[in-house]
Amino acid sequence: MFGKNFMKSANTLGVRADADDEWADRILFAEHGQVGRSVALAKEILRDAVTRKRDELSLQHAERVFRKSKPGLDMTPFHSAEWDVVKSELTAIGWGQ
Repeated sequence: MFGKNFMKSANTLGVRADADDEWADRILFAEHGQVGRSVALAKEILRDAVTRKRDELSLQHAERVFRKSKPGLDMTPFHSAEWDVVKSELTAIGWGQ
């Protein structure tokens, strides 16, 4: 449901978000599955895109927004690679622990 709402919100705001980028999974993983924090992060990503007049979300853009609140990470869930690869790598380095 979170993913559908995120995509609908992006569309309503006039910002394209490629479903293949697995936005909901990345955002939920970034916030360790905490829905409230995930919603806040999703809003911040969308707010920043609208403020900067972007017509499309990119993983690089989302990573920049995410790093504002969590600097110093070598890799984030918004790394520009296939989500399965990114998730495996983050899990291997202990992201969720």
